[in-house]
Amino acid sequence: MVFAGRKGGYGKTVIIQHKNGWRSLYAHLNGYNRKARRGNKVRQGHVIGYMGNTGLSTGPHLHFGMYKKNKPFNPARIKSVRKNGLSKKAKKQYLALADSLQEQLLDLANKELFTINRFAQKDFK
Repeated sequence: MVFAGRKGGYGKTVIIQHKNGWRSLYAHLNGYNRKARRGNKVRQGHVIGYMGNTGLSTGPHLHFGMYKKNKPFNPARIKSVRKNGLSKKAKKQYLALADSLQEQLLDLANKELFTINRFAQKDFK
């Protein structure tokens, strides 16, 4: 983390230095994680701050920016990395478990409907 503080119209801001000259900016934050300090290392999944409405923001949101060698970069242009997904064995196990759980849910739903119908029929007799 190379910056955590107020930054003009951005309000409360955090800037993270990544590898190969990349930086990410998170602005208009309501507050920071108490560990968000310049020089601290962060990893994917760590909370660094909380969405807010600081600086010249006109409503609560998170302003996200990407910079390559200090030049703005549109993150929508980044091609996502495709992961291989589950192995064949793991996928087979997952699908078997999903089928079993779906059957259990259907059984519960049918029992619930049966109970509701039974009580509804009593009320109309």
